[in-house]
Amino acid sequence: RLALSIVSIAGAFSLMGLGQVAIMSAAQSKDGNFAAIVRTKSIGNLVGSLFLLAAATYYWRDGSIGLASALAAAAIVFPAFNLSDVWNNWFNGKGWFGMLAKGRIAQGILPLLAIAIALAADMNAVLLVLLISMVGAALVNLFMLQFARRQLSNDERDTSLNAFGRHNTLALGFTALVPMDVLVLDHWHSAEEVAIYSMAVTIPLMLKGPLSIFGQF
Repeated sequence: RLALSIVSIAGAFSLMGLGQVAIMSAAQSKDGNFAAIVRTKSIGNLVGSLFLLAAATYYWRDGSIGLASALAAAAIVFPAFNLSDVWNNWFNGKGWFGMLAKGRIAQGILPLLAIAIALAADMNAVLLVLLISMVGAALVNLFMLQFARRQLSNDERDTSLNAFGRHNTLALGFTALVPMDVLVLDHWHSAEEVAIYSMAVTIPLMLKGPLSIFGQF
């Protein structure tokens, strides 16, 4: 949970508003924006990778070698891992809801698969869980972006949408800092207390799954 919180915070440095540019570009058939969005997002993700490397260095000096190794590996995968908002929003704007559903199902299964493999192997390995879930998600992202690229039908661009993306990046950046509660708790308390807190927060959130289905209907 601590490692995933740090990865989530890295997203705050990774131009989160580009997802909104993607959905608006797709809805307006400005397919020429696609390559620029992916390229700019990838550059922003490199900043997130640097943040993860800094966090890995901190925990390595603190003696948490397992967590530091996991974060260092996450930094390598992060540029491809953090592209999901681009294709999610692009597919939504295009109305490709079938492929969107399949991609989201794959995204949901991968973290559970990682935990199941770690439990089956009787391992308490943060590195293993992060690698399986993040590498799997990265491969899904690359596949979906390649699918979207093949469906492009024109070269029309609208750079005016970028201004909206910058404003939205600032707003969404604050939401990415929400997981800092786990980092603060970990600094002052034990790993066991962090785990209890994480479960207490997670279990009520699970109720939102079925409730959101009714909301969407």
